[in-house]
Amino acid sequence: MSIVITGVTGLLGSSLLNHAADFGYDAIQLTRDDIANMKSPNDLAIHLTSYNVKVLIHCAANTNVEFCEDNKVQCYKDNVALTEKLALVCKIMQIKFVFISSTGVYGKYQDTPYIDYDDVNPTTIHHKSKVIAENVVSKLVSDYLIIRTGWLFGGSWDMSKNFVANRIKEAYCSEGYIKSDASQVGNPTFVDDLSSNIFNLIEKKYSGMFNCVNTGRASRFDYVTEIIKLSGLNVSVLPIDGASFNRKAKVSHNESAINLKLDYFGINMMPCWKKSLAQYIESIRSEYE
Repeated sequence: MSIVITGVTGLLGSSLLNHAADFGYDAIQLTRDDIANMKSPNDLAIHLTSYNVKVLIHCAANTNVEFCEDNKVQCYKDNVALTEKLALVCKIMQIKFVFISSTGVYGKYQDTPYIDYDDVNPTTIHHKSKVIAENVVSKLVSDYLIIRTGWLFGGSWDMSKNFVANRIKEAYCSEGYIKSDASQVGNPTFVDDLSSNIFNLIEKKYSGMFNCVNTGRASRFDYVTEIIKLSGLNVSVLPIDGASFNRKAKVSHNESAINLKLDYFGINMMPCWKKSLAQYIESIRSEYE
């Protein structure tokens, strides 16, 4: 049985690709060029038919929140139009579509963690595009999973968006201290944990929308402090207010969530973020020591 994955060069896509065989899937990589070369959803569906594809997991996205504020059209092409094309492919092939969304879609109207049933009120172009894409998926595809997650970490040491590695590199180049935002909170989430939970949802034939983050929440400052502590570097982390970054994108101060539905159905496989962070840093220790 085959599974199609987009965004395989990213943190989550690469994790899904690496672990697909553990769950009995032959993974097929689908790049943006592959999709662009197939002019219509029907062409792409015909191309994939011979692979006995049962699931398509769509990880590819424009995640540059600041870029999206100044480039709305490009953001919507990348995050909505592409999603719609793939959703139509899944509709034609009658296969499951897994769409990766964000806990940032909830907005900033509360300080406590958001549950799966809370309203969405996105405050950035990027997160608005995710909400529109979610709606497209739920209308076009009968069998779908929408996964709201955030603050992903993991991947190989040299990945440009490897948050943990980048903070360690920053600390190495510092003059004994680095700074981090103490005002924004979320759930640091290990991509390998997320991959396992996604494959479990697929295996058990669940559909619908699920929050899926590691348990426990932290400020960016708490998160970075834990990274530096676990790395063993003698570098201080200083708290600063997020307003000092002067960002164009008005990101929420609260992107934290609770996996209410996963808990309720007894399928929450997401451990505490501190435990997973410690395991991950141990796995990359040879890269910097």
